[in-house]
Amino acid sequence: MKCNKCGYDWSNSGDSAHVCGPLNPMQMSKPPKSWYIVYECNSSDPFDHQSIELFQSDNLADAHTFAYNKWLKSNKKKAFTIIQPYDGSCRGGYGLKEVPREPEKPSIFDVIGLLETTIAGKEILLETYIRLLNMSNDRAQKRVASESVHMLTINIDELKRILIDIKNCKEAQ
Repeated sequence: MKCNKCGYDWSNSGDSAHVCGPLNPMQMSKPPKSWYIVYECNSSDPFDHQSIELFQSDNLADAHTFAYNKWLKSNKKKAFTIIQPYDGSCRGGYGLKEVPREPEKPSIFDVIGLLETTIAGKEILLETYIRLLNMSNDRAQKRVASESVHMLTINIDELKRILIDIKNCKEAQ
Protein backbone atom coordinates (compact mmCIF):
# COMPACT_ATOMS: atom_id res chain seq x y z
CA MET A 1 0.00 0.00 0.00
CA LYS A 2 1.10 3.53 -0.70
CA CYS A 3 0.39 6.50 1.54
CA ASN A 4 -1.80 9.10 -0.18
CA LYS A 5 -0.24 11.86 1.87
CA CYS A 6 3.50 11.25 1.43
CA GLY A 7 3.78 8.44 -1.12
CA TYR A 8 5.58 6.05 1.24
CA ASP A 9 5.11 2.41 0.20
CA TRP A 10 4.52 0.41 3.35
CA SER A 11 2.89 -2.66 1.81
CA ASN A 12 5.89 -4.98 2.35
CA SER A 13 7.28 -3.30 5.45
CA GLY A 14 5.43 -5.44 7.99
CA ASP A 15 4.03 -2.28 9.58
CA SER A 16 0.46 -2.39 10.82
CA ALA A 17 -0.01 1.31 10.02
CA HIS A 18 1.85 4.18 8.43
CA VAL A 19 2.83 7.35 10.30
CA CYS A 20 0.54 9.53 8.22
CA GLY A 21 -2.42 7.25 8.85
CA PRO A 22 -4.66 7.24 11.90
CA LEU A 23 -3.79 4.87 14.71
CA ASN A 24 -6.21 2.92 16.80
CA PRO A 25 -5.50 2.20 20.52
CA MET A 26 -4.22 -1.32 19.76
CA GLN A 27 -1.60 0.09 17.40
CA MET A 28 -0.42 2.62 19.99
CA SER A 29 0.92 -0.12 22.23
CA LYS A 30 3.39 -1.02 19.49
CA PRO A 31 4.50 1.88 17.30
CA PRO A 32 3.99 1.50 13.56
CA LYS A 33 7.70 2.11 13.04
CA SER A 34 10.61 2.80 15.31
CA TRP A 35 9.90 4.88 18.37
CA TYR A 36 11.87 7.84 16.97
CA ILE A 37 12.39 9.08 13.41
CA VAL A 38 14.74 11.88 12.31
CA TYR A 39 13.67 14.21 9.49
CA GLU A 40 15.15 17.33 7.94
CA CYS A 41 12.66 20.10 8.64
CA ASN A 42 11.80 23.76 8.26
CA SER A 43 13.85 25.65 10.85
CA SER A 44 10.77 27.59 11.96
CA ASP A 45 8.52 24.56 12.41
CA PRO A 46 9.70 21.09 13.46
CA PHE A 47 6.46 19.56 12.17
CA ASP A 48 7.00 20.99 8.67
CA HIS A 49 9.27 18.22 7.43
CA GLN A 50 9.65 16.19 4.29
CA SER A 51 8.37 12.67 4.65
CA ILE A 52 11.82 11.30 3.89
CA GLU A 53 13.06 9.48 6.93
CA LEU A 54 16.76 10.02 7.53
CA PHE A 55 17.09 7.71 10.53
CA GLN A 56 14.97 5.43 12.70
CA SER A 57 15.72 4.13 16.18
CA ASP A 58 14.03 2.82 19.27
CA ASN A 59 16.66 4.72 21.27
CA LEU A 60 16.09 8.45 21.73
CA ALA A 61 19.78 9.08 22.48
CA ASP A 62 20.76 7.50 19.15
CA ALA A 63 18.18 9.62 17.32
CA HIS A 64 19.52 12.79 18.98
CA THR A 65 23.11 11.81 18.19
CA PHE A 66 22.24 11.26 14.54
CA ALA A 67 20.28 14.53 14.25
CA TYR A 68 23.00 16.50 16.03
CA ASN A 69 25.73 15.11 13.78
CA LYS A 70 23.67 15.87 10.65
CA TRP A 71 23.18 19.42 11.91
CA LEU A 72 26.94 19.82 12.50
CA LYS A 73 27.75 18.39 9.03
CA SER A 74 25.41 20.99 7.49
CA ASN A 75 27.54 23.71 9.17
CA LYS A 76 24.51 24.40 11.37
CA LYS A 77 22.54 25.68 8.35
CA LYS A 78 19.89 22.96 8.15
CA ALA A 79 17.36 21.92 10.76
CA PHE A 80 16.53 18.39 11.91
CA THR A 81 13.64 17.15 14.01
CA ILE A 82 12.96 13.95 15.93
CA ILE A 83 9.35 12.77 15.68
CA GLN A 84 7.73 10.03 17.74
CA PRO A 85 5.44 8.42 15.14
CA TYR A 86 2.86 6.75 17.34
CA ASP A 87 1.54 10.09 18.60
CA GLY A 88 3.20 12.50 16.14
CA SER A 89 4.98 14.43 18.90
CA CYS A 90 8.28 16.25 18.43
CA ARG A 91 11.06 14.97 20.69
CA GLY A 92 13.51 17.78 19.98
CA GLY A 93 15.67 18.93 17.15
CA TYR A 94 18.70 20.89 16.04
CA GLY A 95 18.88 24.13 14.08
CA LEU A 96 15.35 25.14 15.03
CA LYS A 97 14.77 28.87 15.44
CA GLU A 98 13.59 29.94 18.83
CA VAL A 99 10.42 31.96 18.88
CA PRO A 100 11.00 35.07 20.98
CA ARG A 101 8.58 35.25 23.88
CA GLU A 102 7.82 38.01 26.29
CA PRO A 103 9.11 36.87 29.67
CA GLU A 104 6.40 36.41 32.24
CA LYS A 105 6.60 38.80 35.15
CA PRO A 106 5.96 37.05 38.45
CA SER A 107 3.43 38.64 40.75
CA ILE A 108 4.36 39.53 44.31
CA PHE A 109 2.23 36.56 45.41
CA ASP A 110 4.38 34.25 43.23
CA VAL A 111 7.54 35.62 44.84
CA ILE A 112 6.11 35.22 48.35
CA GLY A 113 5.05 31.64 47.59
CA LEU A 114 8.45 30.75 46.12
CA LEU A 115 10.26 32.22 49.12
CA GLU A 116 8.04 30.33 51.57
CA THR A 117 8.63 27.07 49.68
CA THR A 118 12.39 27.71 49.58
CA ILE A 119 12.51 28.45 53.31
CA ALA A 120 10.50 25.32 54.14
CA GLY A 121 12.83 23.17 52.01
CA LYS A 122 15.92 24.64 53.63
CA GLU A 123 14.45 24.10 57.10
CA ILE A 124 13.94 20.40 56.28
CA LEU A 125 17.53 20.20 55.05
CA LEU A 126 18.70 21.96 58.24
CA GLU A 127 16.89 19.36 60.38
CA THR A 128 18.62 16.60 58.40
CA TYR A 129 22.07 18.10 59.02
CA ILE A 130 21.29 18.61 62.73
CA ARG A 131 20.36 14.90 63.00
CA LEU A 132 23.54 13.93 61.15
CA LEU A 133 25.59 16.16 63.48
CA ASN A 134 24.05 14.52 66.56
CA MET A 135 24.17 10.93 65.32
CA SER A 136 27.42 10.62 63.37
CA ASN A 137 30.65 9.34 64.92
CA ASP A 138 32.69 10.26 61.85
CA ARG A 139 34.75 13.47 62.37
CA ALA A 140 34.60 14.48 58.70
CA GLN A 141 30.82 14.01 58.55
CA LYS A 142 30.40 15.99 61.77
CA ARG A 143 32.52 18.83 60.33
CA VAL A 144 30.49 18.95 57.10
CA ALA A 145 27.23 18.79 59.06
CA SER A 146 28.37 21.53 61.45
CA GLU A 147 29.36 23.89 58.61
CA SER A 148 26.14 23.11 56.75
CA VAL A 149 24.03 23.84 59.86
CA HIS A 150 25.86 27.15 60.30
CA MET A 151 25.43 28.24 56.66
CA LEU A 152 21.81 27.09 56.42
CA THR A 153 20.90 28.93 59.64
CA ILE A 154 22.33 32.16 58.24
CA ASN A 155 20.66 31.61 54.86
CA ILE A 156 17.23 30.82 56.35
CA ASP A 157 17.37 33.91 58.59
CA GLU A 158 18.25 36.11 55.58
CA LEU A 159 15.41 34.62 53.52
CA LYS A 160 12.93 35.18 56.35
CA ARG A 161 13.98 38.85 56.59
CA ILE A 162 13.55 39.23 52.82
CA LEU A 163 10.12 37.58 53.04
CA ILE A 164 9.05 40.03 55.78
CA ASP A 165 10.27 42.98 53.66
CA ILE A 166 8.34 41.74 50.62
CA LYS A 167 5.17 41.23 52.65
CA ASN A 168 5.56 44.78 54.06
CA CYS A 169 5.92 46.14 50.51
CA LYS A 170 2.77 44.30 49.46
CA GLU A 171 0.80 45.78 52.34
CA ALA A 172 2.08 49.29 51.54
CA GLN A 173 0.72 49.11 47.99
